[in-house]
Amino acid sequence: MENCPCCSGLKFKDCCADKISRKNPAQTPLELMRARYSAYAVKDIDFLVFSQDSRTHSGNIRQEIVDFANAVKFIKLEIHNHQHDNETQGHVNFSAYYASNGQIHRLTENSQFIFKDGEWFYLSGDTDFSTLKINRNETCPCGSGKKFKRCCANK
Repeated sequence: MENCPCCSGLKFKDCCADKISRKNPAQTPLELMRARYSAYAVKDIDFLVFSQDSRTHSGNIRQEIVDFANAVKFIKLEIHNHQHDNETQGHVNFSAYYASNGQIHRLTENSQFIFKDGEWFYLSGDTDFSTLKINRNETCPCGSGKKFKRCCANK
């Protein structure tokens, strides 16, 4: 993989790869959110489970993540805002775009993060899902420059 899925403009190896492999833990909620998005894109389920605060794990969290990651193709990330609320809490508001069954969907979330035991963890999020109406001849929202019908509409 060349470019990082998180749309930072950096190469994957210089951006989220070390955070996902836990060689270089995220230093901010924004870094963790970008790494979690990239982990969904590359289907690194272990990192997604690890980076979510254990108090929020449901009995089938791993399967829920696997099912979602396998059902979609993440295509674009937009960061709307982010901040540290204090030294142990922060939030990131973002939109993640993904293709599924020939349609583009947008997940918009205000995510809450917590810092404990020297690392940031995803705690929770207020999420809104929507399906975008894109004409087959419009430019694909993934940024490829191709028409939608020749790009993500086929995924």
